Parts: sequence; C-alpha cells; structure tokens
Amino acid sequence: MPHLSLALLGSFQVTLDGQAVTGFKSNKERALLAYLAVEADRPHRREVLAGLLWPEWPDRDALSNLRYALSNLRQVIGDRTAEPPFLLVTRDTQVLASLALPVAGILSDEPLEEVAEALAVLEDKAAALGTKLPSPFSTLSFLALPVIPELRLTDLGLVDVNEFRILDQW
Repeated sequence: MPHLSLALLGSFQVTLDGQAVTGFKSNKERALLAYLAVEADRPHRREVLAGLLWPEWPDRDALSNLRYALSNLRQVIGDRTAEPPFLLVTRDTQVLASLALPVAGILSDEPLEEVAEALAVLEDKAAALGTKLPSPFSTLSFLALPVIPELRLTDLGLVDVNEFRILDQW
C-alpha cells in the first residue's frame, strides 16, 4: 500500500513512498491537499471548497478551478492508481461511510476489530437508507460467486438466471 506523507509546519513538503512530490501547479493545490488532510474526518462539499480557495471568483469559475485543481492534485499524488486512493472524490453525492478493501478488492489488511467496526457503520448507514437486508454487503459479495449460479447482479438489477427474469427487490 502506498504511503503519502505531508509536512505542514515549516516548508510544505509531500512525499510518496519516501520520494518528494513536486508536480503541484499552484499554491491553491497545496492548500487544498493540506486542508483535506487536516480535515479528513468528514466529507467536504465542492461548493464549500471552491468558496474557501477562490472566494472572490464567481461560483461557476471557482468550481471549475476546483475541478482542475483536484484533477491535477490526484495526478501528482498518484491517487488514481493508489489502492486504496488517498482522496475519496465523488461528483455530486456524499459518502456516508466506506471500507477500503485493498487486497484483491475483497480483503482488508487492517485489524479485524477495525474492519468489523467499519462494516457495522456501513450496515447501519445502509439500514438508515432503507435496506431490509440484515447484511447487505455480505449478500452482494456472494452474488458474484460461481457457487451461486441461480442469481446474478447486473446493471438491470438482480436476475434469476434459471428463469431469465429480473427479480423484484422491493
């Protein structure tokens, strides 16, 4: 797993796996990374970030600047290829909870207690959104297994492959 390190006191320094990161195109990108690192315990709306970094700009231009800065920032720190990524970036939605599975996309290298706690938070958030499944993420993970050939999850929904029909999930 890659390691990103920031030094915020004194001169601003960023290292990725011990190597200096130097591709920042502006101080705004440095400020964005520092802010997101310091305030990593909560999600941030794009409008708020744009207003913090470009308060004198019209909203549309500030958001455009933020898109460009985020894109370059992710490129510079290797975020697009990092597993898990350093930044969790979404277009319009708020991430309520997450659990990184860096080992083949199905396992975590974190201690069992931390994974169990994160999974419990995920399941609580899913229940709050209306799921009736007691363990929705375990259910989803088993749908792709070849040992359960009757059901498949597709872009159309849950499919009974024996009867060739989409199942009603509600």
